[in-house]
Amino acid sequence: LNFTTSKRTGSNVGDVILQLPFVMNEDFAVIVNIKANLQMPILNFSKTSFDFENVIVGQSLVLTLQLQNMNSVPCEFNFGNAEFVNVLQRGMQQGIQPPFTAFPSSGILPPSSFINVEIAFSPKNEKSFSMQFPVEVKHNSKPFLIMLKGTGVLLKVLFDPPNLKLPPVLPFSEPSEAMVKLVNPTQYPI
Repeated sequence: LNFTTSKRTGSNVGDVILQLPFVMNEDFAVIVNIKANLQMPILNFSKTSFDFENVIVGQSLVLTLQLQNMNSVPCEFNFGNAEFVNVLQRGMQQGIQPPFTAFPSSGILPPSSFINVEIAFSPKNEKSFSMQFPVEVKHNSKPFLIMLKGTGVLLKVLFDPPNLKLPPVLPFSEPSEAMVKLVNPTQYPI
């Protein structure tokens, strides 16, 4: 007797009894009771929230999430696209590549094993992001969410004074000079 979960459609869990009749001829039949303990596959996450803090626009910061499968069967997972936590911002997100990515974004985790997933934050503009990764586990109806936060920081240079006025210079006379300070207002070296 073979039992496969690949075609499973229901969400029954716990002890399940299936009565299977075997009819040999008109006068003789046997009912076989098949009993199974169905468990919903569950993945353990090393963290459910990531704060990337400040990341320079155009650069990336990668943090690691560990997925653990402590089940006795393989577990299939899939990371959806990162989406804004705020429902109003989700509508404006259409067609825009999210700054958070996961690699690998899907896979099958063997029993009693783990995998490290790289969560990368690559901001394209100076903005604070509060997003979430929906993680789907096959045959598990419970939604899993990984919370993500990060801020894109733009490097800037300021001139002091911001405007400079030099006196006119006549041909063949001494050049005109003025001192200007170049100021880095960020906490990062430029």
